[in-house]
Amino acid sequence: MSLNFVSIPIFTHLLTTGDYGVVSLYTVWIGILTPFIGLGLHLSVFRAKIEYQDNYEKYVSSIVSLVFGLFLLSLLIFYFFRVEILIATKIPDELFFLLVVQVLMSILISIGLGAFQFQYRYRVVSILNFLRALLSVLFSIVLIIYVFSDNKVNGRILGGFIVELILGVGLTTYFIFKGRVFFNYSYWKFGLVYSIPFIFGSLSFILNSQFDRILINEYMGSSETGLYSFAYSLGMLLLLLGVSVKQAINPWVYEKLDAKDKKPVVKLYQQFICVFSLVTILMLYISPELVQLLSAKDFWNSANILPWIVVAAYFQLLILNEQETQMFLKKTAVNSFIIVIGAIFNIVLNFIFIPRYGSMGAAITTLVTYVAMFFCMYYVNNSILKYPLVKMKCYIFSIAYVSTFSMLFFFIKDSYLFRGCVWGLTLLVLLQYIRSERNNFLFSRNQQEKT
Repeated sequence: MSLNFVSIPIFTHLLTTGDYGVVSLYTVWIGILTPFIGLGLHLSVFRAKIEYQDNYEKYVSSIVSLVFGLFLLSLLIFYFFRVEILIATKIPDELFFLLVVQVLMSILISIGLGAFQFQYRYRVVSILNFLRALLSVLFSIVLIIYVFSDNKVNGRILGGFIVELILGVGLTTYFIFKGRVFFNYSYWKFGLVYSIPFIFGSLSFILNSQFDRILINEYMGSSETGLYSFAYSLGMLLLLLGVSVKQAINPWVYEKLDAKDKKPVVKLYQQFICVFSLVTILMLYISPELVQLLSAKDFWNSANILPWIVVAAYFQLLILNEQETQMFLKKTAVNSFIIVIGAIFNIVLNFIFIPRYGSMGAAITTLVTYVAMFFCMYYVNNSILKYPLVKMKCYIFSIAYVSTFSMLFFFIKDSYLFRGCVWGLTLLVLLQYIRSERNNFLFSRNQQEKT
C-alpha cells in the first residue's frame, strides 16, 4: 500500500492529466474483462481452504488449469469480435493483446496470493506484493523516461505488464508443480458453482467504481478523466488500507465462524469500524494538502472531488464487513444480486448527473450508491439470512460520527487552524482507543493464562 501511495506523485508529475486518464481507462477495462475471462474463480480459493483442507494445493492447481482453458476460449471469442471490441473499448490495437494477457496474469496472481494468504504465509504475500508494486513503478519510470518519452502511456502500461507477466507465470508454475492436478471434476464443479454467481456481482462492483470514468471520458474528455481518476486513487487508499487489514484477519475470521465462535469476530469487527471511522476523518481533514503534496499543479482541481471519495471509501469498508458474512455462508448469489442492483442504480445516476456536473456529479453519485448498498447488505444479513455480526447501533454511531465531521469539514475547509485542531484531536482519540484496546487484550490474555 505504501508504494501505491508513493507512486501517485511520481506519475502525476510524469504524465499529463490526459495521459493519466488513458491509463486509468486501460485499468478499467482490465477490471471489466476479469469476471468474464476468469468467472470469479480466484474467489473460490478462500472457501476451498475449508472445503478441501487436506488437498488444498491440488485444488489450486486444478483451478489454475481451468482458468487457462477459459482464457484460450476467451481469445477465440475476442478474435471473432475483435473489431467490435476495439471500437467499444477504444483501446489501441497494439495494446489490446497486452490487456487480455494482463487480465489472465491478474487472475492467476489473485489465486496464488489468495492461496498463500489462507495458508498463513503472510510474509510471502507481503514480499511478493512489495516487489510487485516496486518493480512496476521502477519499470514504468525507466520506460517512460528512456524508451517511450514520446508515448508515455505505453511506457506506464508496459512497465506494469512486465511485472504481472513474471509474477503470474512464477506463481502458476509453483502451484501446478505443488498440486500436480490439471483436471478434477469435483474441484471444478465446486469452483464454478461457488464463483459463477459472482460474475455479475464482480462486474457490477467494477462498474460501480469505474463506469463513471468511461462516461466522464465520453462527455468531458481524457483530461477530466485524469483528474477524477487521481482523486479516486487517492481517496481509495483508505479502502486499500482496510482491504489489507481484512486480508490479514479473514483466515482467522473464517475459522472462528466455521467453529461457531462468533463472539471474538463480533468484537474484532467493532474495533475495525471504530478505527476506520477515525482514520476516515484524519484523511478527510488533510485531503487538500494531500492533493497538493502528491500531484503537479495541473491536478489540484481534484481537491474538490476528493472529500466525497474518502467518505465513499468509508462506506465501502462497512460493506466489506457485511459482504464477508455472505461469502462465508456461501450466499454468493445474494451478494451478487445486491451489487447488481447497486450498479444499475449507480449507472442511472451517472447518466443523469455526469453530463450536468461532470466529475463532481460522479463523486457524489458514488457516495450515494455505496450508502444505499450498505443498508441493503445489512438488511439482508440481519433480516433474511439471520446472521448479523455487528449491531445496527454500532454502525449508526459510526455513521453519525463520520457524517457530522464530514459536514463540518465543508464549513471549515478553508481554515488551516480549525482543520488542524480537529485532525489533532482525532489522532489523539485514535491513539488512545488503540492503547485501551491493546491493554484490554493483554488483560484478558493474562486472565486466560491464570485459569
